[in-house]
Amino acid sequence: MSEMKIDWKNRIVGIFGGCYCPPHSGHYKSVVDAIQNFKLSVVIITIYGREDPEEARHGVPEKESVRVWNEWGEIIWKKYKCGVIVQSMYNNLNYVSSDVGYILDIRIAESPEQKEQWEKESFRYSPTFFKNVPRDHISRVITVRETESGLSSTNFIKCLKTDKDCLEYTPTDIPLKQRKSYINRLKKEYGKYLK
Repeated sequence: MSEMKIDWKNRIVGIFGGCYCPPHSGHYKSVVDAIQNFKLSVVIITIYGREDPEEARHGVPEKESVRVWNEWGEIIWKKYKCGVIVQSMYNNLNYVSSDVGYILDIRIAESPEQKEQWEKESFRYSPTFFKNVPRDHISRVITVRETESGLSSTNFIKCLKTDKDCLEYTPTDIPLKQRKSYINRLKKEYGKYLK
C-alpha cells in the first residue's frame, strides 16, 4: 500500500522494525494481534537486513523479506482493513503527516527478560525520522512474543534445510498455494545460503 494514498488524519499507526529473515507466522501473528489490540489503521514494517545472501542474517536477503511482507500486507488489508507499508529501516518516515493521531513503536521481545531490558532503555527517535510528527504523538509499546510453539526464524531455517513442508511457519491467513510458493522459493533461491 502506497503511503501517498493514506489519509493520516487521526490514524493510529503501528511501526514494527526487524530483520524478518525470513518472515514467519509468529511475526505475522504479532502484527495481527497489534492491529486488533491497538485498533491500528496502518502498519509500517521497517526491515533492516543485507541484500547479499552471504552477508544476510540466516542467508535471507532484505529484498525477500520486503517481498513477503508486501504479499502478506495485501491479505492483512483484505482481512483486517489495516493498511501495510513495507520499507527499509534506513528510510525515514517523513511522509507521515503531522495530523496523525498516534504512532506506536511496537517492539516484540523474545522473552520477558528482553522486554525488561528494553523498558530500561531510553526511547528517542531522531528528529529527522518523524520530522512532521509531534513528539507527544509517539510512544513505544513492548510485548513478548510467544515462543513456546517453537516459531522462530532460527527454527524456520532449520526446517527449510530438511525435506519437510515447513507450512507451520507460514500464516494460515495466506492461501496455501502462496505459502508453498514462499517455502519453495526460500529453499531453491537461498538454500545454499541458509544458516
